[in-house]
Amino acid sequence: MADSMPVDIELVEGDEFLESRCLGAYSVARFKKQLEASVQACTQKKLKKLLLDITGISSYEPNELDRFEIGQFAAKISEGLSKVAGLAGPEQLGRKMFEIQVARNRGLLIKGFVDRRAAVEWLTGAKTR
Repeated sequence: MADSMPVDIELVEGDEFLESRCLGAYSVARFKKQLEASVQACTQKKLKKLLLDITGISSYEPNELDRFEIGQFAAKISEGLSKVAGLAGPEQLGRKMFEIQVARNRGLLIKGFVDRRAAVEWLTGAKTR
């Protein structure tokens, strides 16, 4: 039986990066599908930078094991990308940003942000107003 779980992402293509807005209720399986679809879309559009916005995910409260799994998965599937900025609410990001640390330890250039402007500036290397 095929998994029919909706992916629920909105894609916005920019000149230098792809923005993927993840939506819906949180589950590890759904989020991994959203992440995978986001990376695939970035690759298909021949872009190397991804802004992954998870502020639209409700009840994003992964435990430490989930965060480890997410970070490991993100690093593995994002090998073709040069940079990933994660945009989240402060409560979503967590104090330790564990999933980001796990992904970075596996070679992914990723950084977490709670401010969209700062995320875009980091991705593009250009100051925005």
